[in-house]
Amino acid sequence: EEGRCTAIAVVCRFPEDDTEEAKQLTALYQKGEGVDPVGGAEALISHLLSEATGVPCAHAPACDVFPRPDPEVSPKASAEELGRLPNTLSAL
Repeated sequence: EEGRCTAIAVVCRFPEDDTEEAKQLTALYQKGEGVDPVGGAEALISHLLSEATGVPCAHAPACDVFPRPDPEVSPKASAEELGRLPNTLSAL
């Protein structure tokens, strides 16, 4: 139908967590040894929006970008290193 969207890009802004535990969890994720610290919340938001609207959703965090890409980053975490919104849009 005219005027209706066919997909939704969800960019979630979460507060930065500067605790030692958060830094350790993020470092593990970047090495491919842990889970995405905010991925579960992003997935839940996308799922609920998609379920409510019937439109596919893709999500990405809008947190501070790392100063420069880390050459040791795991492929699992590489999207966060390279940029979030372009990767989200390409998934739709």
